[in-house]
Amino acid sequence: MQQSTGNPQGCPHDPSLPNQLHKSPLTKRNLSMAVEAERAANDQYKTGAMAAMELAHPVNSISMALACLFVFVSLFFSCSSSASTYLGHHCSHRRRPHRQPSANVSFALDDLVAKASAGGFATGSYCNGSGGGDAVYGLAQCRGDVGWEDCATCLLDAAGVLRAHCADLADAMVGFDYCVMRFDDRDFIGEGDTQLYVLYPNPQFAEEPEPFDRAVGEVMRGVRAQAAAPGSGELGRGKVDVGAKTGKDEEVEVYGLAQCTRDLQPLTCARCLAAAEEKLREGCRYRKGCQVVLGSCIARYETYPFFFPLTGDEAAREYSKAMMHP
Repeated sequence: MQQSTGNPQGCPHDPSLPNQLHKSPLTKRNLSMAVEAERAANDQYKTGAMAAMELAHPVNSISMALACLFVFVSLFFSCSSSASTYLGHHCSHRRRPHRQPSANVSFALDDLVAKASAGGFATGSYCNGSGGGDAVYGLAQCRGDVGWEDCATCLLDAAGVLRAHCADLADAMVGFDYCVMRFDDRDFIGEGDTQLYVLYPNPQFAEEPEPFDRAVGEVMRGVRAQAAAPGSGELGRGKVDVGAKTGKDEEVEVYGLAQCTRDLQPLTCARCLAAAEEKLREGCRYRKGCQVVLGSCIARYETYPFFFPLTGDEAAREYSKAMMHP
């Protein structure tokens, strides 16, 4: 499980940081420096150089790393738009009861972007009061095959959606092709969430539906087993030749991908992916492609290579978002 930015008693307490971050959210210009600062902090942590400091002042290392967001400006990061497709977002109907809830949420989003851009995944807990009643718990993760620049850009976009639409609410989640991000006012880290957030089907159906369906089932079972295996990084990828299922000389292959959030244990991951595969069958059977986003895992299959490294025809495909969780 990824180390949380919080402490065992609740969340770090530094009243100035949430207000600073709320006024100055991360941008593409300063994210590169934030990522480098986070990587440097991680390297120091691994060598033990900061062990004594963190024992004496557990919040200081966080404060120093986040201070780089405002002291330095990097011109390295490209300002091009993200290639990651927006899939959808869900905002809770419950509003947070505290006076400045959006400050904690903004702090959480910026911190998650910086940390997950550096390592592909991050969790944390955040508050600006002496108690834990106003805490925000957050998680961000990029798809395991995506490079750090695409990951960072996707996370920035995800944080922007949540900040714009859900910052004053109790919990929310957003999904893109390359990343997911969520926050909640309760500690959900390590729990398997099989709630369906997005079902994203290809409008076209397979010409040989039954053999195609068997190929989809085979590839998804394979990638599900990979993703749930210990040491896999919670990511599975694979492909199956549809022609082998029909006995015909067809050049049709099914590519599959499955991934759990890295806070899950293997058994919990397997259960989430089983639920995701069931959603694929219920909502997309015989379709040429489909993607589902659950609270703790994703699953997708296509008739073209969509995970990295890409091969073959990379032409854009037509999709329609068929279902959003209310």
